[in-house]
Amino acid sequence: MDNTTPTVFDQTFLRRGEELQEFMLFLLKGGLTKQSRDAIGAAAAQYVSQKTKGHGLNQSEVDLGEVGDGIVKTLQNTGYAIIDPVFSPTDVLEIEDFFKNIKVHYGSIGHDEGGRKGETLLGDLPENIRFASYRAADIYVCPPIYNAVHNKHLIDTMASYLGAPPTISSVSMWWSFPSSQSPGGMQMFHHDRGDFRSCNLFVYLTDVTELTGPHSFVTNTHNFNTLYALATERFGSNPEQFQTFWKWMEVHRKSDADVRQCFHESEIKVFTGPKGTSFLEDTRGLHKATLPTAGPRLAFEIVYSTLPKFNEKIAPVSRKHLGFEVDEAAIDPRIRYATRLIYT
Repeated sequence: MDNTTPTVFDQTFLRRGEELQEFMLFLLKGGLTKQSRDAIGAAAAQYVSQKTKGHGLNQSEVDLGEVGDGIVKTLQNTGYAIIDPVFSPTDVLEIEDFFKNIKVHYGSIGHDEGGRKGETLLGDLPENIRFASYRAADIYVCPPIYNAVHNKHLIDTMASYLGAPPTISSVSMWWSFPSSQSPGGMQMFHHDRGDFRSCNLFVYLTDVTELTGPHSFVTNTHNFNTLYALATERFGSNPEQFQTFWKWMEVHRKSDADVRQCFHESEIKVFTGPKGTSFLEDTRGLHKATLPTAGPRLAFEIVYSTLPKFNEKIAPVSRKHLGFEVDEAAIDPRIRYATRLIYT
């Protein structure tokens, strides 16, 4: 392909211009209120839909059926939706076997491991490490994961929910371990600011109970309109408290105690289930990973965004060098577009 004439399927599409990227990050990371971020997200979806029209990516051609439409409506109403397992039991076993001799990385940015950083086999990790993740290059070449990333129904569902053909901005897989350290980073309630409009797939690859690090989400906090209705009902009679709530919502990390002062326990969804449990979540809403106490948790994630995430550098993998055969000519345009940052 001629790199001088980029198309919507190239890595550079919507990513050119470093200064523009820096400005977008500034807006995402604190330069705007939630209401403004959501409004820009809607505009971004409209823009991307217009820019991609005519390449086999038209929104009007997405037909999810009754089940898919129900998933989208549930996401819109609550911010999350539990879906059928993305991986079969056989897939999970294949993933376990694939990664059993692959090293994990610990001490990533944003994870306080007492200054320790390195890469080692899972069984050789230093004591009291909270998180360990697999390299993206290893994740991309695992066959069941490749199939999940290329799952057209998931991509079409995200297109319907986001209002534009989605870009897969990251694919990750990480362990969370019991630790004597206090919860921190993603183990505190927070809202993601990687894109103005996005949605994540989470899959448990270990059995998860309330003691092994379940994911938690505060319902109806994903969308400004639903959150405004809730805040008005709860704090609208006290203007000062109402304003304090919105200022607090802009704080990136929040303690459990603070969240429970503003939201009822019934509004906090805790996801537990056997390995393979899968759910979609709009992480603009408040969410966190709970610190495990009785055993480790392995989680898999795909981030679907309207625009590429400007704060992540992605080294793509060639489909010609995966270690297994792929019929590149048969890849649907929606899949090709969504995966363009990851596979070439």
